[in-house]
Amino acid sequence: IDYGSATYSDERRKGTINTRQYRAPEVLLGMEWDEESDIWGVACIAMELFTGDLLFQTVGVGDEVTHAGDALHFALIEKIVGKVPREMLEAASSRKRRNFDEEGRLRLEELHHSEREHVGNMRSLRVGTGRGGEA
Repeated sequence: IDYGSATYSDERRKGTINTRQYRAPEVLLGMEWDEESDIWGVACIAMELFTGDLLFQTVGVGDEVTHAGDALHFALIEKIVGKVPREMLEAASSRKRRNFDEEGRLRLEELHHSEREHVGNMRSLRVGTGRGGEA
């Protein structure tokens, strides 16, 4: 446990926190965060304990990863959990919003082909979807 970013509930909380693979969408978008980002992280850890694998594997994908960063992380979130809610995208900075189209989907052309393949191989946690399926 790391209490280096611990704050009081009445303090404004913004900035990068969490280990990348457990980082909540609001943190990735540069928004203010609260205890819900901790719940996201705990859920990611629970899935890792259940499956033995990271839920959002953003490091070491393919041989020539060009930017295993926020774009790949968002692509994995979108595939596994679903689209980032519109209200979150609207509250994000214009620099972060540029990565998404008018419908709120990540612009996948930013990803290296090995990253796109990695995302395509992931399974969705949404009911009624599976490998490669859409909700």
